[in-house]
Amino acid sequence: MSDEQKTCGHCGRNITIQVGPGHYIHTDPDPSADIDDRTSTKPYRHHAGTGTGVKVLRITPYFEVDLASLNPDEGSLLADLQKTVGGYIEAVSPAEGDWVLYCNEEGKLQGLPVNRLATTFINELMPGFAQRDVLVGTVVFVGSTPSGGSKDVPADIVRRFEAMIGESLS
Repeated sequence: MSDEQKTCGHCGRNITIQVGPGHYIHTDPDPSADIDDRTSTKPYRHHAGTGTGVKVLRITPYFEVDLASLNPDEGSLLADLQKTVGGYIEAVSPAEGDWVLYCNEEGKLQGLPVNRLATTFINELMPGFAQRDVLVGTVVFVGSTPSGGSKDVPADIVRRFEAMIGESLS
């Protein structure tokens, strides 16, 4: 982002930093926060969520897979993603697409185990990925909107994953 002030397209608040697709740190306090939080000088994290939760595809390095729902209204989607991957998040996404994968940004430095299943799957979505890199630790696939917001993981991503593993997740 440039140094000029940006406005969140979802809530109209001022944005200081975009920390990932649909994840912002705002410069102004959330008017719905309690009075102690509104008078604080700390930045507020915000996710442009739907309020009903965001369905994600979660894949662990131990071949545990599920469709989970992260609810930004019960906290920050960013915080939920960080908790799921075990640290700061790193986004991996195609140049054109309606999804993003989040993994632990420092996973390799921390010695997290290789996630062979997720690496194989992302290589199907982005051919040649596995020749350049591998994914480590737990990863999360989330849908993304053209404006950079988050939404449920796309059904075609779930179907392609189910076809790859030969079983249904539902």
